[in-house]
Amino acid sequence: MNILFIDLKNFNEEILPEHNIKKVDHLQNEDEYEIILYNVNDLNETDYNNLKKIKQIHNSTIILLYNNEQSLILNNLLKIINNIEIHGIATIDTLSQVLETSHLKFKETNELKNISYYDHLTNLPNRKYLDENLKRLINISDRYNKKFSVVFIDVDKFKEINDIHGHKKGDEALIDVANNIKASIRTTDFAVRYGGDEFIIVVETDDNDEITGLITRIKNKLQEKNIEISVGYSIYGVDSKNIKEIFELADKNMYIEKRKRR
Repeated sequence: MNILFIDLKNFNEEILPEHNIKKVDHLQNEDEYEIILYNVNDLNETDYNNLKKIKQIHNSTIILLYNNEQSLILNNLLKIINNIEIHGIATIDTLSQVLETSHLKFKETNELKNISYYDHLTNLPNRKYLDENLKRLINISDRYNKKFSVVFIDVDKFKEINDIHGHKKGDEALIDVANNIKASIRTTDFAVRYGGDEFIIVVETDDNDEITGLITRIKNKLQEKNIEISVGYSIYGVDSKNIKEIFELADKNMYIEKRKRR
């Protein structure tokens, strides 16, 4: 399992060498970790604020690590963090057991999430997945001034495909669009089926050439299958820092292109 060990108090004891543990002395946002061990050594307001920041940046299980002399500190901690999910409290002696329990809960939760986060037809993530990941991206963007782009895609004349060729052909067209999108984006980006014949790609760049290049690749591949799409995009942190406005602008740009194609 992937573990991030937040060691803000020079806690030097070696723990659990069989696991993939990254030990740091400050918060990081580059990676996602399954479990975050937070060393509770001399709790103060800074520690409390750091715990809140962890939950904003990471979608992880938090386990508090303390030694046997810290029961009073731990009791005080639990009184003030009623709005933060703490999934385990452990000493060095009990840490292995707590980690294993948390790992199993993590797997069960993720399996259930995977069912509810994915569209059964295209196997793309759905709107629920988009909403949760946008929260994470917006937090990172606002904190570190990292921009990202939202690309709206709509299948042209989709109703005609269904009416003339049948719903099976319409489903095949949606699957073709989804597969081409998946094949065209980078691992750092993600795409969702937004609903009906609409798709959204979230691209972690503000480079217009990169975005238009991605759009061109997808269009060219789909044209080989006689599928036409209309596309529009906007950039968070450039066009606006309001996600509702970003969606409205991307949607507007998409329909401008669609009207030109009629």
